[in-house]
Amino acid sequence: MKLISALLLLSLPFHNLFAQESPAPASPKIYHQIFLKEPVQKIIKLEYMDDSGPIEHRLSPDGKSIHMLDYKGEGGVRAEVIDDTGNVQEIQRSKCNIHS
Repeated sequence: MKLISALLLLSLPFHNLFAQESPAPASPKIYHQIFLKEPVQKIIKLEYMDDSGPIEHRLSPDGKSIHMLDYKGEGGVRAEVIDDTGNVQEIQRSKCNIHS
């Protein structure tokens, strides 16, 4: 009986190693996006219209939308892009035209 008790006591630290809870999954990030009328090749810059700073972004694989990674949800945005013909264009979108 003492042998069984001793084995149980010795196995407790190992049991705790395997019984730990897995970390909670990170909450999914919400990206905002702008849909474009025509596909673009590249985004030169994306910023708030009130000049409060740049917005981290990426272009969708098909070039038809801009995904904003750190949009604050306030105000319009202005983007300088290169279209499919190689011309530089400026695109502006109000807050109402930004989707999450």
